[in-house]
Amino acid sequence: MKPLPAVRKTLAALALLAALGAALPAAGAPAGGEDPLWMGRGAMEKEWGKVLRLSGEIGPAAYRYEEHFGATSSRFESEGVSWTLLGELELLPPLGVGAALEVTRIGRDIETWSNLPAGTVIGTQVDQTNDTQVDVGMLDIYASLAVVRAASLELEFLAGWHFLRHRFERSNFAFQVSGFTIHSILGPVSEDVSADGPSLGARLTAKYNGFVLGGGLQWAYLPNLRAENSLLGNIESEGNSLRWRLGLGYRAREWLELGLSYRGTYIEVEEGRSVNAVLPNNRTYINSIFFQAEIRF
Repeated sequence: MKPLPAVRKTLAALALLAALGAALPAAGAPAGGEDPLWMGRGAMEKEWGKVLRLSGEIGPAAYRYEEHFGATSSRFESEGVSWTLLGELELLPPLGVGAALEVTRIGRDIETWSNLPAGTVIGTQVDQTNDTQVDVGMLDIYASLAVVRAASLELEFLAGWHFLRHRFERSNFAFQVSGFTIHSILGPVSEDVSADGPSLGARLTAKYNGFVLGGGLQWAYLPNLRAENSLLGNIESEGNSLRWRLGLGYRAREWLELGLSYRGTYIEVEEGRSVNAVLPNNRTYINSIFFQAEIRF
């Protein structure tokens, strides 16, 4: 999988956060301990030994999907909305567990297929168009380990299991030959892609004067990928998922944080085959901007 420019920028931002957090002055924190802004959480950790964190996000999403099979390729771009729910429980510092659900619904738009494998009609290329609607769901269950925890900086590593559900519904099929459009009588075709596998990640958070600047990166290997196509049957394959996040928040209350965040997702699926069909190599790109609210108990 080729490194993406956005991923490289995220890694650079994480390094910058680490340098920023290390450079933040300890003055502003009392001589005996923590920054008073974070004393509420520190006191809870000492009294109960655990912290429950719940957050929700919602915002617009831009979606792009591409398939490649020999000389044939497809492209689909549209917009929609994403939302996430996250819950984390700190069992015993620095260990914690959590679960995060992200759902993206993409509006119906036109998907274009160029140079169909059926070849040519009297030497003319055959293309296809169809209406496509997409739903994406991702669930992560994970454990976290804080390797750095200071008043101004926190670095965590995460390991867990990633679940993916990617549903397509295609309809209104048409073929273009020499400028003519031929509409097909084929009805709607659905395709449900499900996958799961292990995941690894890291999060870095810098805190200063009520503001929270954070970033994260997660990779998941998806060996158990299965596509169920209503027309072609079942196809098995494997893939990888890469996700990255940057966010800025403000701690409005001891228990409440509000903010904005950006999240990018890249999913690559290897070519898969069955007796009756081929699942082309495909790539998915999702970019979302979220409005975030977080509550701590």
